[in-house]
Amino acid sequence: MSNRGPGCLQLKRDPLGSAPFVFTKEASSMRTTLRFALLSSSLLLAAACQNSTDPWLSCLQPAPLLGQANPMAPGYIVVFHPGVDPAAETSRLAARYGFTPTHLYTAALLGFSASLTPTSVGGLRCEPSVSYMEHDGVVTIAG
Repeated sequence: MSNRGPGCLQLKRDPLGSAPFVFTKEASSMRTTLRFALLSSSLLLAAACQNSTDPWLSCLQPAPLLGQANPMAPGYIVVFHPGVDPAAETSRLAARYGFTPTHLYTAALLGFSASLTPTSVGGLRCEPSVSYMEHDGVVTIAG
């Protein structure tokens, strides 16, 4: 192949015949530039996802959402991982996602209940402190 101008690859036959083609310095430089651009793009994308405040971009494994929505009990129960301070974490999350907790759980489980928007549910499921979420429900005792 001949050089057709700047940026074009020029391939030459290997004089020893061990390889069908030898890339010239221009082709090697172009490969290096392409590798650098690909690496830079990957690093920028990774950094953007980790530093993003948008939970949809940074969430790789959302916490499970259990149960089914019930119009009689439209809220959610959010359960934290062991060791999380439920009062402090609930306050932080309420400020971030704009909800008011209806109950704070500090004994049998660590967490809170609240009425949440779909956007808040998506964001909370991506919080590292959240173990799982469950649709609120109605419990009755017969007898």
